[in-house]
Amino acid sequence: MMMKLLTALLLIGVGLGFSGGAWAVGKRPFKMIQFCVHDQEGLRRFKQTLSSLAKDEGMQFFDGSAELDRQLARAKVDMKRPVVYVGVKREDGSGLEAGNLGLDRFEIAIGFSEGKVPAEARSFSVRLERTLAERWNVLTVPPDKGAAPTACRAGGDSR
Repeated sequence: MMMKLLTALLLIGVGLGFSGGAWAVGKRPFKMIQFCVHDQEGLRRFKQTLSSLAKDEGMQFFDGSAELDRQLARAKVDMKRPVVYVGVKREDGSGLEAGNLGLDRFEIAIGFSEGKVPAEARSFSVRLERTLAERWNVLTVPPDKGAAPTACRAGGDSR
């Protein structure tokens, strides 16, 4: 099942044109965070927040959630709904990808990529994390670990 999931993610990335550069296969994010948006309204707010911030930062926002959901269905991968796969990208290759695959339904994990200007990418990650922390309980994923379904179980009511 994991191989089907990885194949679907790769197909999505190639289809959206985001697999090269910052999201090259094997390149680990320099920072990962996760949090619980709690419900459909929280998910809508999260996507709106990302879209707004991307616009303010001169970045491109993408929402590949529906396409990933279709790819997973074609691959016969049973997933909790809603499927979330969104991100933002700057021309220098920095940005982020966010999703809930392998997590609780309304739990989001974000991985940040450095691109060609690591200092700006790191600064952007701090700005986004602060913005998200105004509403949700943002947890840092340890560098030697991956995101695990914990943020929604740890409480952290939305503000």
